[in-house]
Amino acid sequence: MQTKPKASRELWLDVAKGVGILLLVVLHVFSESKALYGDDIVYFLKLFRMPMFFIVSGFLFAPARPWALAEKRVRTLLLPYVSYLVLVFLLIVGRYYALGMQSGYLSPRGVARLIVGGEYLTREFGVFWFVTSLFATQLLYNYLKLKLHGPLTRPFALAVLLITTSGYVANLLFPHVGTPLAIGAITYSLPLFWIGHILKTAKEDRLRTSALCAIVIFGAIACYYLGYDLVMDLKTTKPGVPFLSIALAACLTWLFFEAMKNLSRASISDRIFTPLSEAAICIMFLHQFIHYTLRYVGLTSDMLIFAICVIVPTIFWSLARRWTLTGALFLGTAPAPAFAKRRLSALTNNP
Repeated sequence: MQTKPKASRELWLDVAKGVGILLLVVLHVFSESKALYGDDIVYFLKLFRMPMFFIVSGFLFAPARPWALAEKRVRTLLLPYVSYLVLVFLLIVGRYYALGMQSGYLSPRGVARLIVGGEYLTREFGVFWFVTSLFATQLLYNYLKLKLHGPLTRPFALAVLLITTSGYVANLLFPHVGTPLAIGAITYSLPLFWIGHILKTAKEDRLRTSALCAIVIFGAIACYYLGYDLVMDLKTTKPGVPFLSIALAACLTWLFFEAMKNLSRASISDRIFTPLSEAAICIMFLHQFIHYTLRYVGLTSDMLIFAICVIVPTIFWSLARRWTLTGALFLGTAPAPAFAKRRLSALTNNP
């Protein structure tokens, strides 16, 4: 049976998500690499690689009733988050008994860090913060959307500006205070999510957008040579250069999107990048455990480590999607429970 070819917009988004998750693996592999240009690659990718995921999420956003959105995101985000926390912890325990590889998580303090989450999760759990931060960002953005309409209304833009500014002020007053589950990142992730939603809803003027990107990028280059650190670390609520780092991440993401639209026209794009897009959740959660384990046993080839960090989680994805339970736990495909369906039906019939 032939499958219906994907619409061009859907395909380029799959390509963007597929390439995006590959860039995340590249970033982490080269963070531990001794390659000649490893530091330069890492610095460049840090300018936009995680902000890009928030922008993509904003692009895919559709407003919903708060209760319905929260229930859905618990199933699609938080349930896999907890499942992978447990799975990776068990893998760390198994690795310790098999290889003797120590881990800071094999202690009461380490388990406490797993519970607190956010910036307290490092190494094998280093990317887990994104999920809890995205959960909070989506719920807050949805609330603002329902109350203030937007995303292009003046009250909505003002609300985003005030929340973002509060993040900069908080960083000045309390620069080293972490937040549980990376909730503090919301002050920087919200404007990125907003930008993604604008890209989806606003009529695009390519010439104007290109000119704006050129101005932002030249400004960022000037700041870089003046000694400013442009990297915005959402996990630790490190702002980079206020407003400029957000604008730079948005511009680089837009250029990335344009490149992905061109790449999606290649005949093999669907076969290569759609599976990677669907397996992205597995690659995100598992690749760091694989990466550090391979380094520990003595593997030094960055390209081989990269390939294994992509292939093994993709195999895990292909297996997990075969069963309802594993799909629910590890892929976020759990169906809505009966009581939630009844509640949603009541809300729909009684707005």
